[in-house]
Amino acid sequence: MRILALPLVRQSDAPIFLHVHLTRPPPKPAAKTSFLKAVTSFEQWSAEKWYGFSKKPAKSVSYRIWKGGETVKGWSDWRETFLKNVPGVGEVAWDEKAKFLVEVHHPPNVRKPQIEEQISTILAQRIPHHQQRLTLSIVALPVSMLFILLPTPNIPLMWNLYRLYSNWRALQGAKTLTKARSETGISYIADRELAEHLVGWKEGTIPHATLAALEKEWGDGLDSETKRAIEQFKKQGKQDMSL
Repeated sequence: MRILALPLVRQSDAPIFLHVHLTRPPPKPAAKTSFLKAVTSFEQWSAEKWYGFSKKPAKSVSYRIWKGGETVKGWSDWRETFLKNVPGVGEVAWDEKAKFLVEVHHPPNVRKPQIEEQISTILAQRIPHHQQRLTLSIVALPVSMLFILLPTPNIPLMWNLYRLYSNWRALQGAKTLTKARSETGISYIADRELAEHLVGWKEGTIPHATLAALEKEWGDGLDSETKRAIEQFKKQGKQDMSL
């Protein structure tokens, strides 16, 4: 598994954005528990119902609900998306023959301790956050299921299932990173080819053209995820992103 570490603004203490790229599909997951089977089944049902809303007429209530919901989903914290894209502990091989490797590629001007601190902060903050939110989603599940009795789409149940699955998925990714740091280690690679993509970037936030070029190697979604991270950093007041 490769992780791309990018500074969001052109300065030494810039926030670091992390993006997961799987070099190959993870091995088949271990046998699922009854709880996991139930969660996966409900999430798949919810996803199918939600997808059906997108096919409704543009002026219908269902389509408008879907469009608004997609906007809300886009507000998800970029760190959650990052963790959700990391394979779960049971989805990767930890034995010596098929050792699970994590490579963090970063521009040479970004220091390794800076990235390590970012990963440590994400794990320290997001693990308790997702544990708490997962518990809340489980507690709310019986209540949200009651809405199925109404002659309208059960939006509360679908949203709750989506959040339950998202929090569980993010926790699995966090556990994988935690285990990789303590057992197999994480390699940090000062990527010269990556630096070449950033040559034309002189100031301000990372340009769209640069992200579009990097997407060819690092997968779709990099541009939109990075833009979302920049907006969230702005709102948090972590950095003057206009520099």
